[in-house]
Amino acid sequence: TLVVSTRWLPRTNESLYMLTTNDRQIKLWKIHEKERKNLTSFNLDVQPARYSIRSGISMSSASPLDLQRTNPIVKTLKIPKVVKGEKVKFPFLKKKYAKDVHQFNIGSLDVSTDGETFLSGDNLRINLWNLSVSDSSYNIVDMKPADMQNLSEIITSLDYHPSYSNIFLYSSSLGNIRYCDLRMRALVDQEAKLFSIRRDNTGDGEDNKGFFDEMTQNVTDAKFSKGGRFIISRDYMSVKIWDVNMERRPVQVIHVHEYLREKMWDLYENDLFWDNFGLGISSKGDVVTGSYSNYFHLYNLAEAQDTFVQASQPPLSVTSTSKSSQPRPSTYSQDDIAMFKDGKKKKTGMGLGNLFKRGKKSKKKNYGDGYPFNIDFESLEFDKKILECAWHPQDDAVAIAGQNNLYIYAK
Repeated sequence: TLVVSTRWLPRTNESLYMLTTNDRQIKLWKIHEKERKNLTSFNLDVQPARYSIRSGISMSSASPLDLQRTNPIVKTLKIPKVVKGEKVKFPFLKKKYAKDVHQFNIGSLDVSTDGETFLSGDNLRINLWNLSVSDSSYNIVDMKPADMQNLSEIITSLDYHPSYSNIFLYSSSLGNIRYCDLRMRALVDQEAKLFSIRRDNTGDGEDNKGFFDEMTQNVTDAKFSKGGRFIISRDYMSVKIWDVNMERRPVQVIHVHEYLREKMWDLYENDLFWDNFGLGISSKGDVVTGSYSNYFHLYNLAEAQDTFVQASQPPLSVTSTSKSSQPRPSTYSQDDIAMFKDGKKKKTGMGLGNLFKRGKKSKKKNYGDGYPFNIDFESLEFDKKILECAWHPQDDAVAIAGQNNLYIYAK
């Protein structure tokens, strides 16, 4: 069955532990190293290569008479020795958790920093598990209405706080990001904070206002920054960065698909609004996310550098020189200061467009600075899309999944 989510557990010894889940069941794997041990110093030459080349006798078919014919008389008796060989990693299924605890397909999984608990989420519920208890879990979020005909919102992703095991967030299809604290109540029927996307209606014509926005505001992924001060979310059109202390609007918007706004009907008719683009966040706060035609989007928040790369192709990059002189807030953690070391950046104009502009002014509708107005919509390959991407927790390396290929880029 298809694995929909994987998470590494905090490392406590030389072995690695990993949680995986398909649509219904969660499994715990142990990955450990073993040294191959080889026997040497035999009294008779029983090397398979010698038999296959010189006498055509294989190890499995060699008889005592064959060995006697192909080896000289043994005058001294040698004791075979055990020699250590190369180290090989072996996966071992350590535990299976209760099957069919979720009534709907599991879509999200995340592990707490305490190394003891983890969360699993389907479209309507989130369960809290203990790693040592495999037969039961505790339901902490339940969005299922009494009448399923009244269903208007589903869960799309969840993420634990990087420092506190009592804080987590989950996003929804209506563009809401709920910041929850388990110290407030065991059953999280009311979030501690609500971050909601309030987009301006910029559809094609008055009749379309609000129609496409309702679909494009679907948050497909949301994660805490490394320091926990910011929340990075991805919807169909953009990446948004939220300050956890300011709920009313994001502090920065990175436009990814703004150049597709005039082709909303084409996207809608081909069901492209339901593509679930994911996020990857580096230890420095850099963001990677996917797009179409095997392109993925790298954004260096500290240097205000925007890079648009096609998988397996040389990268194109552009650096913005507009930086704010605003001082850094002293209440930010060191990780978050590194993320915003030049102060708050402007909220628009740092998108993909600078990579496509070639000195021509567009006569089309202006959505802001630097959008790729001259890109040919018909040339985009929408079946080639980067939906999953991940950043190495310490190194400058990203893993990009495109169709049947896995690309790894490193500095």
